[in-house]
Amino acid sequence: MVEAVAGARGTDYLDLRDSPAGHEVCALGTEQVGQGGPDARQHEWFRFLDHADTQGTLEESMHPNAHGQRAMAACLGLVAAAAPGRYACAQDWFGDGDPSRMRIRPAG
Repeated sequence: MVEAVAGARGTDYLDLRDSPAGHEVCALGTEQVGQGGPDARQHEWFRFLDHADTQGTLEESMHPNAHGQRAMAACLGLVAAAAPGRYACAQDWFGDGDPSRMRIRPAG
């Protein structure tokens, strides 16, 4: 819905759905931050919270932790430097799990 409204109003749009891929809640090889401290290569970048007691409902929302904030900042920086348009953001897979290494592509 947000993308449709942005298109109708002629504004830029950034789709962040794929940005946490591999670092979302319950992803294989990804775990919650433990006592050893955060490590972007192996820990979640985002947590999903909802207004009910179960995940998967329409009311849930994505809340970035420090790694997720770095990823979103990298995405926003790339969009700010790009031509106006509609973009999607994802990790630029260098295999190092660095949230500052993101890429954008035209959305759609």
